[in-house]
Amino acid sequence: MQSMVSSLARRLLGRSGRLAVVALAAVAFLPSTSKAEVVYGAAGGYAISINLSLTLANVSLASASVGPVAPSSITGPIPGGSDTETVLSLNTTLGNIPLVGNLLRLQTGVLTSTSETDVTGLYNWGVTTGAASVDGLSLEVLDLLVGPSLLAITADALTSETTVDGTFGILEGHGSSTLAGLAISILGTPITIPVNPGPNTGIDVSTILGGVTILLNEQKEIVNEDDLLSYETNALRIALTDVGVTLAGLGVATLNGSIIISHSDATQVAIPWAVPEPSSYAMMGMGVASLGLLARRRRAASV
Repeated sequence: MQSMVSSLARRLLGRSGRLAVVALAAVAFLPSTSKAEVVYGAAGGYAISINLSLTLANVSLASASVGPVAPSSITGPIPGGSDTETVLSLNTTLGNIPLVGNLLRLQTGVLTSTSETDVTGLYNWGVTTGAASVDGLSLEVLDLLVGPSLLAITADALTSETTVDGTFGILEGHGSSTLAGLAISILGTPITIPVNPGPNTGIDVSTILGGVTILLNEQKEIVNEDDLLSYETNALRIALTDVGVTLAGLGVATLNGSIIISHSDATQVAIPWAVPEPSSYAMMGMGVASLGLLARRRRAASV
């Protein structure tokens, strides 16, 4: 770059033009202010996702799958992009086991998810948000004809919200959940639910039933780099791993699966770019002015 400037000065002004090379070379190597542009934003959410499988001696007895229910998604750049999905209610019973009961019984009120992004690809800051909510939840896993259900969950409202904002190098993820009126019982035993649980609050139920993992207000970074951040939140997630279940007249069955209530996620991508400092433009002006002045002197001397 510096040699190109010197060559240009020689062609324009000869030897005297070399006096201006200092100004032009300074412009070429002046420091620049680091800026960035948010080029991509994506958000998603859903109200409920359930997958359950019950086997006996490696033979399937029953299975149940629900959702994702009311899934929303948005991908930017798109000006004012948003997507909202709503389901008025659910009332379903799945996985009937003759003379035993049902693998899943589910009832809800309104289910909603919303995804939004203000990423247009034109600005150096962006905000992308996903949210989900479930009202009036009543859920039972292994609703038996005799005895209590293996797992019972009720709630007035479960919500989650996830936001990613910022720009290159300072992307940040935030999550939050509300668990209004949440009650959980296992084999008829009520579980103590903390008030306003912090991120990733786990509840130990191993003394009641092994293989059950309960997480409240689950929050996690999927990817976290200078130019990319992906974050997600689940108001409630329950994992069932090789849970032994005694079924009258059948023996011990094995239950596996997952329950996710109110999931939200958000992602943003930003790239850096450079803008010259104001002093760069000043030096450039001085360099051009010097070249013009020397050119006039050379023309005057040749007359």
